[in-house]
This record gives sequence, structure tokens and C-alpha cells, in this order.
Amino acid sequence: MTAPPRPRWPGPPRPARGARAGRSVRPRRARAGWWALALAVASASAACGPAAPGVEVAIPDAEYVGAAACGSCHADVAAAYEGHGGTASMQRWTPARRTEPVLETPVVDPTTGFEYRVVEVEGALAQEERQLDGAGREVARLVRPMDWIVGSGTLARTYFARRGDRLVQLPLTWYTGGPGGAGRWDLSPGYEDGAPRFGRTMPARCMYCHNAVPTLVPGVEDAYAEIPEGIGCEQCHGPGSLHVDRWQNPAPPPQAERGGADPTLVDLGALPLGLRLDVCQSCHLHGTVDVYREGESAFTYRPGRPLSAHVGLFTVPELVDREGLDVASHVDRMKASACFVETQGTPRALECTSCHDPHRTFEARGPGATTAACRSCHAPPALQAAVPAALRAEHAPSADCVACHMPRVGAAGVPHAQVVDHLVRVVGDGGGATPPLALGRGGVVLPLMDVDRDGDEGGLYEGLATLQYGTRASDAAAVGVGAQFVEIALGRLPQPAARGDAQFLLGVARLNAGRVGDALAPLALAAEAPGGADRAQRLATLARALADAGRADRAAAAFRRALQAGPRRPETHRELGRFQLAQGRPARAADALRAALALDPWDAEAFLLLGLASGGADRDGAWREAVRLDPALAGVLASGRVAGSAARLWTAPGVYGWPAQSGWPGLGAAPLTVYSSSGTPVARAPSGAGWDGRGLDGRPLPPGVYLASAGGRVVRFAVAASPRPSS
Repeated sequence: MTAPPRPRWPGPPRPARGARAGRSVRPRRARAGWWALALAVASASAACGPAAPGVEVAIPDAEYVGAAACGSCHADVAAAYEGHGGTASMQRWTPARRTEPVLETPVVDPTTGFEYRVVEVEGALAQEERQLDGAGREVARLVRPMDWIVGSGTLARTYFARRGDRLVQLPLTWYTGGPGGAGRWDLSPGYEDGAPRFGRTMPARCMYCHNAVPTLVPGVEDAYAEIPEGIGCEQCHGPGSLHVDRWQNPAPPPQAERGGADPTLVDLGALPLGLRLDVCQSCHLHGTVDVYREGESAFTYRPGRPLSAHVGLFTVPELVDREGLDVASHVDRMKASACFVETQGTPRALECTSCHDPHRTFEARGPGATTAACRSCHAPPALQAAVPAALRAEHAPSADCVACHMPRVGAAGVPHAQVVDHLVRVVGDGGGATPPLALGRGGVVLPLMDVDRDGDEGGLYEGLATLQYGTRASDAAAVGVGAQFVEIALGRLPQPAARGDAQFLLGVARLNAGRVGDALAPLALAAEAPGGADRAQRLATLARALADAGRADRAAAAFRRALQAGPRRPETHRELGRFQLAQGRPARAADALRAALALDPWDAEAFLLLGLASGGADRDGAWREAVRLDPALAGVLASGRVAGSAARLWTAPGVYGWPAQSGWPGLGAAPLTVYSSSGTPVARAPSGAGWDGRGLDGRPLPPGVYLASAGGRVVRFAVAASPRPSS
């Protein structure tokens, strides 16, 4: 992509326009580049944001109590909800919930060559990964338990395993084929562009939409101490602690008040239509990139607030399937329907609950329930008179309106399944395509909410979305445009130092671009900004940047603060180990790396670094485990060097059962640049073949893992203080 001209916003600073959700389309996912740092910014701020005038919303001090507390009084509603798909949207795998068979014939990832099967292990199901060499011999094998099911099974069930405090998606999904379909195993959504194997963490955004609110691990992004099972009452009605206290108090409100408005809970029926729809589209509407507003996180949205006050949604038209249908596009497709547009302001305005009862399944409502909503406007006698004679049989009173006017179609993100398209239309008249939408001012992403289409605040969030998209897609031009937008907006908006999310993403972008000196200021501001449940991540990133800048004392201090903010964050311990290793303190490095592995025993990189910090049998054992967890690290070791020389780190003919690996790759005569793990250039040479192992300061590179780039080739390699003996 060619970068557009530097964006400018003429005239004085402008406030954003009103917040109204726009129409959306959903593109396919973008792949992440090697140099991308985590850009997910989370905040635990409980700010409730603005509500519509005159609308009662849940009081900010209310806490989540769980669906069981609701059911103790509302037993009839709880019983009806038991059969709803929301109760099975996320649940632990148990033998009683098993619906899927084992898989004997493996599914092969076309990108990596890994084979995946589903196997039985001690009465439970697990997923097995294998890799074979050219002779068909098994050289790598991992088995991971199917601990959690995500998805009700109407279309699919995908699986997650516990990895320390986090959940990671497994490579295979059971696609049920929809109603009456035949099930099959295949790669999980998102794996078609290159599998992240067992490293794809469930982000908080996915947890929020598939489950009730979990207990979070303080200071660790996307980590959960306790996980409930299934969507509960508070997803739509807001946290219920004040409501429970009011009605279970020894002196509950008098009977006269029981039929009136309850100020302790959100009454969805009393909300304006737009805010009711926001409750639904908080999960049933997504973009390519979702950017939380400053101080917001996945779990800070409350029913009764405008969704646009919580999150900005952006898409990338360049990637969009022009049918524009995604599994999470229900609301915007409905809002594009003539039935929706023409009934606004009438007593029978079309909305989600016209057809859906949030407390009951369609089956429980009986046949014809959805068609009855259609006939509230299209009465059979009038319809018979309006349609041509040849179509009257198809429009008889017993006809199923939905089957023809809301057909099942394929959707991006869910292969082997069809979903109901909520765009109500006459199929075949060309009305199913998504109308063209205008790009944002930067020419890369398209804002889906009016509030992000204008003004300096809108420019900031468009910049953040562009920056995140560019990072995920390895699109340097998009990253540049996004960074420009963020810089311009921070220069025009009040209190830029308090915008920790924007400062953090800007600092990460500069660090990724090798501009470590320019990254320090925004990263420092982000670390000191108010709020920020991700402070440990911000401080650890600042520490890495300070280390790359040669400011070891300040880096050590930042690491200490990061561990205080999030002692259970494994990446902080691992990066502290990397830092101590580079500082020539292998014993301290080993302690930090063992602490990281106690929190995340699947961290192959931590095992690799532990081997660099160890000697003898300890080194050998750590490297064996690193290669077992991630076979690609065999090449990192085989390409490794001894510090300050051209000597190979690995002199054995093979690496832990793998075929013989080549040594330091001949990167040819092209100029060589070596980068740190953060993306900062640390060494350069006229050619890859002639590099002597020294950094920009003339000294040998310290032990660690680096990335070399020359002539279009990119190679990761390890540096150790001494070679491993031949075996």
C-alpha cells in the first residue's frame, strides 16, 4: 500500500460530531508481522461514561453477582433461559457435553505442514500436533487438552486450553454444519492465514461476548483467575449487586414500588431504541479493528450507555468481501433493511426483540413466532392482494417469511456453516450487497461510527485503528499514517499526557520502527498515565526500550515497577531474564526465567533463553524443551553464534531428533542489519557473510535472541557466551 500524503486537519481544533453507530462490513483477518509487539490496550477503569438524558443506567458502584443470584428470585425466567444458546456459549468440556468424535485422519496446516488430530486421553479429548520430516519420521509432537468449549454448537464449537492464567485457542474446530448439517473437523477460524499453533490467546473482548464477566488477574492482560460458564443476566441488565441488596434486604421496598421503575437495574424496555440496539451490537457488531476509548476496557461497557462512548469500530474496505456479511454483523444488516428504516417512529418499529426473545430459544416460542413479527405489518390478506398472482401460493398464511427473505448464507470467519442474513430483502433484486462506504481521512480504515469521522478526537481514534491494523498486517505505510494521525491529534487535544492508551501505542510503533530514542517519551507518559490496568505491560515495554537505549539502571528500575504492578505477568519475568542475560548476569537471568516458566510452562522462548543462561545438562535440558514446544527454535539454535566470533553455537549434526540443521545462514553479499527482540538495530555489516558478531558499539553482542535481515531474507538466531559441546 502506498502511503497517502501526510494528513492535515485544516482550521482550528474541532470537536467530534454526535455518536451514532454506522453501518459496518467485516473483512478477513490480517496476519501479524514478526516485529509486532502486543498492541492490545486494556484498562480496568470503571468509568460509566455519559448516558442519554433522562435514562436510568446501572449505578457505577454496582458489582457483578452472577446469574445464580438472579435466579434465586426470577426462577421462571432462569428456567426458560436454561435452553438458550447463550448458556452454552462458553463452558468447560466434560464427557457429558461431548458431541464430537475423535479424528484419526489428520488435518494438515498448509502453511506450516503440522498435522492435527483429535485423540482421547484418559476419558477426555485432546488435540495432537505432529510434524514429520521428509522421510515421514515424527520429529515433533505435542498434545493439548480441550479444557473449554466456545460456541453453542449451532454452527461450531472451538476449543481452548488453560495456559497459566490465560486461555489459548486450539488449532481444530468442530463445525456442526448448522441445523441438519453433517459435522466435520477443520482448522479453527483465523488459522487459514498461518497457524499461531498454541499461542493464540483469548482476548478480553472475546471473553466478554461469549461469557459472563470473569475474575481478572490483576496486572495481566487477557488473564482470568476464575471463569464462569455462559452468558448471564448481567450482560444485558448490568451489574446486579445493588438490585440484589435492594430486594433481599430484610426490609425490601414496599409492594407499591414493585411495579415501578427500579433505579438499581437497567430496564431495557425503557431505553430509547438506539441504546437498546447498542446493548445487542456491543457483541453483534465488530470491525476489523476495535479500539477502546481512553479508560475503557472490554468489561467497562454498561447497558444504557452509547456504545460509541465505549469503543470505536473500524473496518478496512480493501479486504472486505463485498457481500459484507460476517458472523457478527446482525444489527447493521437489520438496520440496512427497508423494514427497519420504514418502521422507525411507529409503534411497531423493527428491532432485535421483534423476533428474538433474549430469555428463550426459538424452539421454546413455538412455530410461527418469527413470522408473526412479519405479519404485524404484512397481514396475509393485504399481502395476497399486493403480490402478483404467480407468487400468491408462496405468500400463503402458512409461508415461512424468514426462509426466503432472510436466507442462510456463508459468512466470513465461520467456514462450513451458513448464518441467517439479517438484511430483510427480496432476494435476487441486487439488494444483498453492502453499499459502498467512504474511507476515513487517512485513506486506510473506515470508521463505522459518526463520532470517529470528524474532529480531532475522531482523528485520534482513526489513527489508533490504522496503527493497529498496520501492525497486524505488517503494512509499514499504514503504520506510518496511523502514527502521523496520533501525533497530530495529541498535539491538538487537551491533556495529551493523560491519554495513556494513545501514548503507549505511539511509543510501541516507534520502538517497532527502530526509533528507540523517540519511543521513550510516549512510553514513559503511558506508564505514568492515570488508570491503566495494563500498567505492567506498559512498564515492561518501557523497560525494554530503556535497555535497547543503553540506559540499564533506568531499565532495571522499570522492570521492578512492572513486577510490582503485575507479579503474575510471565512476559515481564521473561523479558527481565533477557535483560539480565544481556547485562552479563546469567544467574539472575535464570532466576527470572524460571519465574516466567512457573507462570507459563509453555513459553518456548523462555526455555531457549534459560538455556543461554545455563550450562551443561541444564542448558541441554532447557533447549530440548524449547525445541519440543516450538520446533522452529531448532533453526534458531542451529543458526546461533558464539558471542564475539563467527563460531557456530551448535556443532552437533542434528538438533534433538531433528534432521541436520545448517549453521549460520549465508545471507550473501547484501548489507546486514541485526535487530534486538524489540526491533531496535543493534549491529550492521557490509554483508551477512562477513559479519564478525559485533554490535554498533564495536563490542560482541551479548547473549540473547536476535533477528538478522539481509537481501530480503530474515533469520532469527541465538547468541551464547560459549558453544554447546558436540554430542
